[in-house]
Amino acid sequence: MTGASDIEFGIGTGVSSSRRAGGAKSTEIIIELSGFDEASTSLRSRHAVFHPGGAAPLTALGISMVLERLAGLDGKPATRAGLFFPYQIVDHDEYLERLTQEGGRLMALPLA
Repeated sequence: MTGASDIEFGIGTGVSSSRRAGGAKSTEIIIELSGFDEASTSLRSRHAVFHPGGAAPLTALGISMVLERLAGLDGKPATRAGLFFPYQIVDHDEYLERLTQEGGRLMALPLA
């Protein structure tokens, strides 16, 4: 899908930045991307998906949006039969809007 020659997923756990700052437990999913664009220019970015309520609200949001999309409860026709991944059927802009409404956010982070 990405056209990348290789992809690496690193999974780890630790204390969230809000917890380190004395706040409540939260969930942070760090996304680091590096590679080259079509003109072979080096690209690198770092982002975090953050939710102050922890993992459960992120999971609930994703599941509810997938079910709404599959059943056509979002005002669009129901999804045709088949095997799909969530990113294939959930509108990305709508997800980010609902994430924000629920108290979460997508944040750009400085490169480490």
